[in-house]
Amino acid sequence: MKIKMIVVDLDGTFFRNDKTVSGYTYDIFVKCRQNGIKLAFATARSGDAQIPIELFDGFIRSTGAAVYAHGVMIYDKPIPIQSARQILTTADNAGIRIVAQTNERHCANFNLKQVTGYLDGEIIDFSAIDFTPQKIFALLETPQAAGVLQDNLPDDLYMTISHDGVAMIMHKKATKSKATAALASYWGINQSEIAAFGDDVIDADLLEYCGIGVAMGNAIEEIKAMADYICDTNENDGVARWIDANLQF
Repeated sequence: MKIKMIVVDLDGTFFRNDKTVSGYTYDIFVKCRQNGIKLAFATARSGDAQIPIELFDGFIRSTGAAVYAHGVMIYDKPIPIQSARQILTTADNAGIRIVAQTNERHCANFNLKQVTGYLDGEIIDFSAIDFTPQKIFALLETPQAAGVLQDNLPDDLYMTISHDGVAMIMHKKATKSKATAALASYWGINQSEIAAFGDDVIDADLLEYCGIGVAMGNAIEEIKAMADYICDTNENDGVARWIDANLQF
């Protein structure tokens, strides 16, 4: 099996449930890089908190809205400001708790830290938003909320819903697969030479695009059904164990 690039989702995939990485997984990733394999993470996160970025050559942030190779931005697909204002004000008027995110900045219509326990956010008037978000996410707390968002989604945006009921809205060109394609092209790597790991619906296009798609043992059934392989869980070093067992260094 000839793999030149590995892309991993973070939460529920690379990270254990307590957001740590075992020594075994760390060592396997070091070994990959020593053997010339490019490593990238693909996450909905916008920042690098808790991420051992020294292990990675590529950073795919905000579900593909911002892509970096060795610290250089090579792909950028934020949400246009008019589209952002439209969906944010519509959601706010409907009583939906919603957040606009870019880099380390989070702007919301509620106390974000009180809900998440770790994200600091500014409470702003969305009609006066003056920046282009990389991502918008909303808490789906009523049966109607998802429909309100979908029915008022501008043509240049798309929405996915995670297994824990969070709607994520991005530019249509901000996907993990398109971001991975940008990295692969930058490094001269073929699609068939990429292995990807994921656990949730937001990883579906990534696993479908890459030559090898691996679902975590803790993945939702939709992801397991489409994957080429299923590895152990994130708690049991599933990514590292699959690499160790299948790649010839």
